[in-house]
This record gives sequence, structure tokens and C-alpha cells, in this order.
Amino acid sequence: MKKFLVGLMVAVIAVTVFGADNFVQSAGNLLWTNPGADVSSGELVDIGERYAVALVDIASNATGTVKTDGVFEFLRSETNAITIGDPIYFHDANTIKAAGAANVYVGAAAETVSGISTATLAAATAKLKVDLNATAEQDIFTYKAGAALGATALQPVDTADGTYVITDGATWTNTITVLNGLITTWVVAPVGE
Repeated sequence: MKKFLVGLMVAVIAVTVFGADNFVQSAGNLLWTNPGADVSSGELVDIGERYAVALVDIASNATGTVKTDGVFEFLRSETNAITIGDPIYFHDANTIKAAGAANVYVGAAAETVSGISTATLAAATAKLKVDLNATAEQDIFTYKAGAALGATALQPVDTADGTYVITDGATWTNTITVLNGLITTWVVAPVGE
């Protein structure tokens, strides 16, 4: 009887937690089909609007599991000091960096590290823990004259609470509302709507 009751409790919990008919899997691990060159386990891979880490070796045109969240350790590609929470960007499949407008956001620094010498950098021993795809403190962008939305000329800046409108002048308007330092809404609409 005791085993029956325990089994019944487990079943009730499972139905409660995973009761939706359309539940597929817990977030974080995704099956990804590699469209390019072979990828080694632990490498950063571009999966569209964000990066993931390959959990297994994935041959070209093969499918394997990638992780989109969690803290991972990557080699550094710069000598500068980095503070916990700083935005971190893609440099290549094995290294990250803290600066550069043309780079894709990978996550936030999960530790504070001192600056390093160029010899240490060259030895490829300096690493940084990164909270993959963590929300960055610097999610607000300012428009630079002459740049199209989505271009590398959009730079992160610290922004106070309020509503901000960014437009390319002809096609699209971004209306961004910030409250307590976080984006609460971001609406993209054709100009004039």
C-alpha cells in the first residue's frame, strides 16, 4: 500500500508539472542541425539570435545537443579586466571578449577577473566564466546617425527609466519602455503606426 501511495503521489506531481498536452522538453537543451563545418563539444555555436554551447561533437549536416543556458568557461581574447555582469561577446568558437560593436552577445560575465599580460593571453590559459544568454544590464541601444537599425552602429548605453523611441527615419520605429533598469516592453512597428 505504501508503494502504491508513493507511486500515486509521483503521478500526481508529474501531471501537475507536465500537464500541458503540448509540453516538449525543459528549456536549455536543444537539438541543433549543424549547417557548417564540424563542431567540437564545448564550442560556441550560432543558433540564430543567440549562441549555444555544443554538448557533443557535431559533424557537418549532423544533429546534436546544444545548451542555451548555464555558466560555461571560455578562453579570453583580450587582456582587459572584466567585472561580473559585464556583457560578453563572441570572438570565435572557443574565445570570448568584452568589447566590440560587431560581435554577437553571448552572455554576462559570471565572475570578476583582473587584466592579464599579452604573454598570458598568448599562452591561451586565461579563462572567464560566462552566464550564457543572461540578460545584460546594457540592453538599451542608441541610434547613431546614418546607421540602419540592426547595424553594428547601434551601441549599448546606460539608460534611465522611461520610454524611448528609435527610428530609422523611413521604415521602422522601436518603442522601448524601461522600468527599474529593465526593458518592460519593446514594440517594433512601421513608421506612422
